[in-house]
Amino acid sequence: MADVSNHFTRNPRRRQAGVCSAVLLLFSLIFFREQLFTGKSLYWGDIGLYFVPMLDHLHRSVTDGRVPLWNPWILCGAPYVGNPQTWPLYPGSLLFAIMDTHRALGWDIALHAWLAGVGMYLLARRTMRVGWAPAMLAAMTFMFGGHFVSKEQFPNMLQAETYVPWMLYFTDRVLTTLRRRDALAMGAVFGLQLLAAHAQIALLTIYLILMYCVYRIPGLRPWTRPRVLRLACVAVLIVTVAVCLDAGQLLPTVELYQNAWRQTLTFKNVNRFYLPFSQLGNFVAPNLHGHPMDGNFTAVGNFWETCAYVGVLPSLAALGAAALAWRRRAIKPSRFWTVIFVLGVWMATGRDGHLYHLAYKALPGFKSFHDPARCLLWASMALSLLSAVGLEIATGFVRKKRWGGVKTPVWAALAVLVVVFVDLARFGGGIYPVAAPSAMAATGVVSMDIRLDPAIQARQARIMAPDGGRVWQRFTSVKSYRQDLPGYGGLWRETLSPNLAMELGVADAAGYEPETRRDTEMVAGRTVAALKPGAGPREHAHAATYAGAMGVRYIITDREQPPDGAIPGLRTLAMVLTPPFASHPEEGEGYEHLSINTRWLPRCRLAGGIVSASSRDAILMTMQGLNGRADFIDLHQDTVIVGPVPPNYSRPAVTPVPGLHDIDPEHVSVSVTTDGPAVLVLADTLHQGWTATLDGRPVPIRSADGFLRAVLLPSAGEHHVQFVYQPASFQAGLYLSLLAVSFLTASMVYIVRTRAIFPAKAAGKAVIDCE
Repeated sequence: MADVSNHFTRNPRRRQAGVCSAVLLLFSLIFFREQLFTGKSLYWGDIGLYFVPMLDHLHRSVTDGRVPLWNPWILCGAPYVGNPQTWPLYPGSLLFAIMDTHRALGWDIALHAWLAGVGMYLLARRTMRVGWAPAMLAAMTFMFGGHFVSKEQFPNMLQAETYVPWMLYFTDRVLTTLRRRDALAMGAVFGLQLLAAHAQIALLTIYLILMYCVYRIPGLRPWTRPRVLRLACVAVLIVTVAVCLDAGQLLPTVELYQNAWRQTLTFKNVNRFYLPFSQLGNFVAPNLHGHPMDGNFTAVGNFWETCAYVGVLPSLAALGAAALAWRRRAIKPSRFWTVIFVLGVWMATGRDGHLYHLAYKALPGFKSFHDPARCLLWASMALSLLSAVGLEIATGFVRKKRWGGVKTPVWAALAVLVVVFVDLARFGGGIYPVAAPSAMAATGVVSMDIRLDPAIQARQARIMAPDGGRVWQRFTSVKSYRQDLPGYGGLWRETLSPNLAMELGVADAAGYEPETRRDTEMVAGRTVAALKPGAGPREHAHAATYAGAMGVRYIITDREQPPDGAIPGLRTLAMVLTPPFASHPEEGEGYEHLSINTRWLPRCRLAGGIVSASSRDAILMTMQGLNGRADFIDLHQDTVIVGPVPPNYSRPAVTPVPGLHDIDPEHVSVSVTTDGPAVLVLADTLHQGWTATLDGRPVPIRSADGFLRAVLLPSAGEHHVQFVYQPASFQAGLYLSLLAVSFLTASMVYIVRTRAIFPAKAAGKAVIDCE
């Protein structure tokens, strides 16, 4: 071991890498200081509406010593492991075991920015053959550039982008050396990117690596048959390690995707956010069309998706490198990255540039994701590396001309780095507003009345907030982040808009998920639509009944008039004035209405009348009322059960079952006494992995009312029913993940011991490793 340590200290490149990594860490702490040391955190946009509530559930679970498999708080329950935007198995989740959600998020963002910078530094040193100062410029341009920092409100996207330079770094090592240990390292990095939970960034990374291989492989001659076979084996090893490492998350995701509502998107939906030609100057002039923090943003789309600011100096350096890329003595990778920059910007223009439409038609994966502007990842990578080449050329020119003293190029490069960091910190520190978490707490009449309800406390009732879109428009705007109304945070939380109720411990029958089950979307999603003001009288007539069948006791709306007059079954309990916002004067004054649903059914109940249906027809029969059919099924009295049910299971009326106990999100216990055969309904989503036992014996779970759970109780007496969520996909995937971790750990120990036993041989190879 001592020989390896001495070899490290004697290698100047490794010493430089260590010092530069420490400097980048210091810069990252300074850049994100407000989130790390002042107690403030991001709240605006998706991070407040989606990620903070979801990560609160992760925090509560890991502090209890559990891996969160199921999310009981939204959509009548939904998978947590397997959700494509959660990362319970990612190593960064350990932060949520030792810190509260807001502090953990701040450190997660800062550490990933530093890790991205270190990866870019190593990539620039190895592939662009530049010195430490230009490599530092590449690292700072990427990790603090507008494209990367603007993804703070999407932590999973930022985490996934962190590994892009590392993937390219190890790709180059693998192609050069064809060594198994480099393949293992690349497989581990790829597995971490997949665990970071943003499939679109992983897809863009794969295509970028394929393009790099097409560029790099022809220059590595000779490609004999043994070398080709070895390359194929190495590629298989990389994919195997990555897939096995991610299997605990990947297999449940595939299982969910098979039943998901969104499998392909139309190009109109895909082209949601793109880079218009009028905003091509975002790399140097992001505020040309105003800034949401100033309330004067006038450009198309939103600010964060098209944000790509890198500053004037890196842009000039990159422009110089691109202009000189085709000279005979130019650094050859500059040509490749110049093409990638053009390709990334071209793809980001979406429908305006037509190239993304071609990718949508021809390339696998592009039909499942929206927002062409995210292809600016390629442009950001390219511009960062080209800026390093530009600074290398500039310092070489100064050194050749012998301007100033011997140290002049070094001091000039340091001055450039300081100026670039100050500029990027000034810009990045003002992209999003921050606030103390206490300022965003909901403490008003609506949340208090709901939380004090015994049915809510017993987990027998849920809420539904069908006006989530209107709330979003009232309290947030892609054109303005300004909140000039006193108590903005509390008012926003008071609405309990989809997912916000999670932080209060209140279950929501609706909510937002990127991949919702098809049956859930058809029933719950259609019920939300039927509760909206724009729905017709026939939909309004039965909307409260359908919501009641899902256990919805309270409905929260944001409208000028109470919903009682239009929607039978609702009775308004409270109205809270929501004054107009300075950033939304067109909204005017409105009211938040808290209505009780008189057609509420307890979450756990014995069914009344039973209507049998085939699996194919069950959802359609359930939806007849919301579609305006005269022969609708009254879910306040009847229950649709998939499969045959004997007539003697029907009862005169629905009967509440008070013996409900949620042991944890993955384990629900029910004690019930019946006077004859009955059907026990638990108004929770039925998903693969849920099993049930009746008095200790396994029993099948039937589908009820389109997507809920039911168990047949065949006899009178006292019964004990246990619902347990133990998905086989997760168990098999976790086994593969642990096996991959063990294999990688053993391989690392073997490599370190081998290098210690054969230091001379290892030292000879180290020159190749560090180039």
